[in-house]
Formats: sequence, structure tokens, C-alpha cells
Amino acid sequence: MIPALGLRMTKLRLNLFFVAVAGTLVTVLVAIGCLAFYLFTGPRNPVQDVEIFDDAQILDSTLVERELSQVNTFKDTRVIVWTRNGSPQDNINAETLNWARQHQDLNLMSGPAWSNGTFIITVSVEDNSTRGSGQVGTYFGEDIKIASAEAQTELREPGYEYFKQRNWSQGVVAITEANARRMARPAVRNPTVLQGIALAVAVFSVVNFVSAFRRVRRFESDAKVFDAVTVNVNERVAATDFILDEGFGAKIHNAAATLLRNYTDALDLRDSIKSTSFFALNVLNRPLKKRVDAFSDKTDQIEKATDMVDRATALYSRDEQNWQAVWKQEIDDTRSHLKTVLSDRTLATKADSSLYQSLCEFAKEGIQKLDQIEYGVSYDDGTNTSAYLDQIAQIREELTSRMNNIQEDVLLRSGKQKRFIQEATERSLRSNRARSRSLTGYFDTRSFYAPSAFAIGYNNGLRDYQSYKESRSNDGSGGTTTGYGSSGGGFSGSGSSSRF
Repeated sequence: MIPALGLRMTKLRLNLFFVAVAGTLVTVLVAIGCLAFYLFTGPRNPVQDVEIFDDAQILDSTLVERELSQVNTFKDTRVIVWTRNGSPQDNINAETLNWARQHQDLNLMSGPAWSNGTFIITVSVEDNSTRGSGQVGTYFGEDIKIASAEAQTELREPGYEYFKQRNWSQGVVAITEANARRMARPAVRNPTVLQGIALAVAVFSVVNFVSAFRRVRRFESDAKVFDAVTVNVNERVAATDFILDEGFGAKIHNAAATLLRNYTDALDLRDSIKSTSFFALNVLNRPLKKRVDAFSDKTDQIEKATDMVDRATALYSRDEQNWQAVWKQEIDDTRSHLKTVLSDRTLATKADSSLYQSLCEFAKEGIQKLDQIEYGVSYDDGTNTSAYLDQIAQIREELTSRMNNIQEDVLLRSGKQKRFIQEATERSLRSNRARSRSLTGYFDTRSFYAPSAFAIGYNNGLRDYQSYKESRSNDGSGGTTTGYGSSGGGFSGSGSSSRF
């Protein structure tokens, strides 16, 4: 047994168990690999140069230089620290740019951007009495830049609390250390990327197992149905040989021959699926999915066809004890659709009045004809079975034609709702056809239009259209604005600032 699944062990189920084990192992190994990669591929290049310009006289320059010199980065980097006394109205992006232009000897700029390998921290002090306040900005050379303004703000946050406590030196160190782990970081070492890889493998493993599990369960469920409905299938088909091969009887013989062909094909598919190996049991194996789908379709066709064969045998031979009940089901199936025409309010209010009136007259006549057939069957020895079935089939065909005309007329008057009503009606028709249990219903299952499907489809279509209208909305969005003020002169270096 496989306790987790509650399944008796077979080759296919054993392979499914191995799929679960393999997926778990691969996920664990990939997660360990990603963690090891992250731990052993960190920044290795010490900061090349530290230059401190403490105009606000708030730093322990010796401490800051010593601490920053020990910071490692992914790419050779020099760190420039500038402190100033400022006011809340200052744009310290513009102030930093002006300061850099006044210190051309520092070579902080390269054209319209900051020089490669340069990281600048500007601390603008507004209050240094009891609690520190002000602004801090970070600016990056093009080769080490952090493009997202949101990410830049996030990487400044480690220094906020230090600044508020007036521990300016430690705040600068904290911001530098945070940025050093991100500047010029290889994309593959991004924790989000590594987590994404591990998560993707885990998700794939789960999806792979769930897909394989569902295929196995679906196949086994279909196989049980297949075994149940094909008991003595050859003998059951042979029992229809006495039916004359003409009229409705010819349809039955053709369907019986198709049943035997489908039975043979399904046997081959079943054996092929049962022999699926461990390596072939995966979500990427499209041929396996097609075989499982084909076996399911064949089983469904065989189930309906065997029921048809049994019904035909009962109706024609009258040797079965339930032949009268089968005949009643046959007639009542069509009679119920005609009665729906006379009682359905959606049809009465939405269909064109002349088309609906004509449909009602036809329905009444059809019910009378079915009553006559039911009476005739009770006194017939089976000679006229095909003729009676042909009459029922003609009623169903005429009903379908009239319903199609009504739907076409309604759709022409539905405007923007047309597509939704049409799609919902098709869904309703497919569902109704799958429930048909009559012999005539078996042969017109692809075309028959049940009147009840119109009402359900119409009303569902209106709801779908309303939901579609409500779901359409325009979402607004905002963003972070960065810049160097009117004095920027086209300068576009990466960087931003924020308050603390």
C-alpha cells in the first residue's frame, strides 16, 4: 500500500510513488545548491578607496574610514562620503551634483552620469540637538548602479535609526554595507532569483506529481468503468444481429460495429498506459496525456454505445422483462422536451412571438403523436419498432431546427451580449446532451437542441456579460520622482534621496 494515497500497489502506482520521491529529492538538492551558491559567492573585492568630506563635522572620520575599508563589494569601488548642514527645503540631489562640479579634481562625474566604480553618500543634517533628522542620498556609477529608486530607498533604511540616534558614523557604515551587497551584484546571485529557482523547481515537482497523480487516478477510474461496461460486450453486440439492417436498424448495426472497433482500440490504449515507465510518468509527456485522454474518450463512447445496444435489444426483441420501461423512457425523453417548450418563461418572453407560437403548436402536435406511438407500441409485436423510432427521431429533428431558428433570431437582437449568450448556450447544450438516456438521443447527441438549454444559456449569458462589464476598470498608478533640479543640465546619474 501507499499510505498517503490509499492505493493498492501496482506498477503504475509504484512509478507514481517514485515520481513523488524523485521530485522531493530534486527540490531539496536544488534548494541546498542555491543556498550554497549564495553563501560562497558573496562580494570579494575590498573597497579600494574611502574619501570623507565631513563639512557638518558629525563623523568619526577615522572610524568610518577603517570600517568602510573592510567592506567587500562585487566590483572595485571607491566610496565618497559628504556631510553638510541643510534645511528641509533642500534638494540634496541637486546639492550633491553642484558639490561634485565644484570638486572636479575628485573625478566624480563622467559626462551626464556618475563615474564608474563610484559610490557617493550625502548626509544633509537638519537637526543634531536631541534627535537627528535630515536627508540622506546615495549615488552610483553606471557600472554599479542600482536602477530602482525603491531599492535605493530600501538600502538607505538601515542607517535611519542610527541617524535619529545621532550616531552618524555608524549610520554611514550601515548604508554602505547594505549597498555593497547589491551594487554590481550578478543577477544570478540575487536572492530573489535564487529563491525563484528553488521555488520554480519545487512548484514544478509538485505540478509534475499532481499531474501524474491525476492521470493515474483518471486512468484507473476510466479503467474500472471500461471493465464494467464491456462485460460480455461481444455477446451483447451479437444479440442485435436479428434486427433488420434497414431504417433505424441500420443505424444500430453501424453503431454496434463502431463499438467493437472502439473496444479493440481501447484495449490497446489501456495496455500501453499500464506499461508506462517511471521516466515517462511526467507532466511534459504529451503523448501519455493524449493516450489517457483518448482512453477516457473511448471509454465514454463505449459506455454510451453499450447502453444503446442493450436498449435496442430490449426494444426490438421484447424478450427482456424491462422492455416496456425502456420504451416509456424512450418516449418520455422527447415528450419532456416538448412540454418544456410550453412551460418555459424565458422562451415565451425572449423568442420572437410568431416563432414561439409556431413552436408551441408543433410541440402540442408532437406530444399527441408521441401518445399515439406509446399506444401503438403496447399492441405491436416489434414489427414496427424501427418505424416508431424514426417518427420520434423526426420530431426531435424538427424541434432542433425550430430551436436553432429561435436562437439565431435572439442572437441577432442581442447586441454586445451576443457572444456571451451564444457561448453560455453552447455550454448548456453540451451538458444536456451528455445526460440523454434514450436510443434516439444517442444518435442525435451531437445536434439535438434541448429547449431547456436555451433558457439556461440565455440567463447565464446575461450574467456573464454583466460580470464582464463590472470587471473592466482602469487602474491608476504612482511612482517615485527623482531628479537633480533645474540646475541638473541634463545630468542623469543614478541616485536618489530620502528623509529620515
